[in-house]
Amino acid sequence: MKTDTSPTIDLIKQLVDASRMIAVKKLSRNDRSWAEVDLNRENGDKKSNQGGPYIPFEIRRDEFFPCLSAKNASKPHILEALVETCWLRTGEIRECRLVNYSNKGKECHLTRVPKEEFSGIGPASFLVIGKAGNGSHIPYSCLVVDSAEDDACAFLETLFDITPSFEARLFSGLPSELVREDDAIANAILNAIATGGLESLFMSWDIPKPVLLASEAQGIYLSKYNLKSLNPFDLSCPGDALMEISRDIELGIYMKHHTRHYAAKMVGVLAGGQPNPSLADMIGALARNFGVLYKEVMLSAVQRMKARAGASFEHHVRRMLIDGRLPFDEQKPSGNQRPDFILPSLVRLHLTTRSRDEALILSLKTTLRERWKQVVKEVRNCDVFLATVDDKVAADAIADMRNDGIYLVVPESLKRSAYAEYEGRSNVITFKEFFESDIALKRKPIWLAAKIPCAFG
Repeated sequence: MKTDTSPTIDLIKQLVDASRMIAVKKLSRNDRSWAEVDLNRENGDKKSNQGGPYIPFEIRRDEFFPCLSAKNASKPHILEALVETCWLRTGEIRECRLVNYSNKGKECHLTRVPKEEFSGIGPASFLVIGKAGNGSHIPYSCLVVDSAEDDACAFLETLFDITPSFEARLFSGLPSELVREDDAIANAILNAIATGGLESLFMSWDIPKPVLLASEAQGIYLSKYNLKSLNPFDLSCPGDALMEISRDIELGIYMKHHTRHYAAKMVGVLAGGQPNPSLADMIGALARNFGVLYKEVMLSAVQRMKARAGASFEHHVRRMLIDGRLPFDEQKPSGNQRPDFILPSLVRLHLTTRSRDEALILSLKTTLRERWKQVVKEVRNCDVFLATVDDKVAADAIADMRNDGIYLVVPESLKRSAYAEYEGRSNVITFKEFFESDIALKRKPIWLAAKIPCAFG
């Protein structure tokens, strides 16, 4: 029977199971552009001479890689080590070179890597390197996880508790806090089975509604930074605030509820209502009820997680609009579309006598892929802004959005990030620019002249 596990997720599991230490690095533009051919050059030169991904000091420490040394007496500034690697996606064995030009600083690169592994991958992809135990024939296993593979990236990010600010880290195993949380869940379930209280435990571990999760995350953020509101005009980086609340704080809260809820639900199906099921009973229940497990537990978990992300982002943007005392209509039907937010109102949007700048549409997508094309249908003689916290949008998609007249609104740190493709793009603006320039400077005078009730920070 076909499962929902992707081949890349299986490779990640294989690497983790076989490794005693694991290095994870988010790939910057330079880490992948060297593998691309610049079609604007007649001789087809590479876009960069880097020749392989940058390996930061955080990964090189603690004897993860061999010590570097000078191999050429006439060039003592070149420090290097040979590293035997297996690239799991193809099974190719490569003797790679870890090299540091010490006269240029601590910068170190892994060269002689398979170019095809890095060619054509999306922004903010990952390089995962596992170091096997002593005696292994091939000491290092390598895997590039393309950001275009949503499920594989989500699995990796969840497995290693990767937050939006993550760049690189060396792991000696899974994050300890995750292991402790899993142990606590397992102990609670075992105790509930022994006492016949599994159904009650499952009910108590239900996942809170999105609005409650959003409110809790906002409260944690406000307390952390000693703030009274999420007024975007008072925040130095409102986009970064949105990203931290939705992709870091709330996701962490949700995952604790998610893990408990679905672990209890799955065990409940396997236990079949018995107070102390034997291993044979549970194996039999697994065989008989696999369809139930797959549809009602596994698929339900994935679908609920995806739905939560969109609802979460919408709750946090709404809070900013309210705290900024901005006029808006939310999820109002407009033709065949239902934009997330219309500013200042649906009525103003539909006025035939208004100017182009009197109204705007703000759509939200936590992740874009091809779904941004849905926003094109919302264009109605006004500017259309597409807000996202996605750092994996490809350059071609950004150019297509520009051609369709769509402005992409991103967090401030992502606009300048070396891992995203946003810097220097004319149709990419930050949340700060959106609120201060496109709202306060450009539309404030128009809305005030029209006596639309609103106030600005």
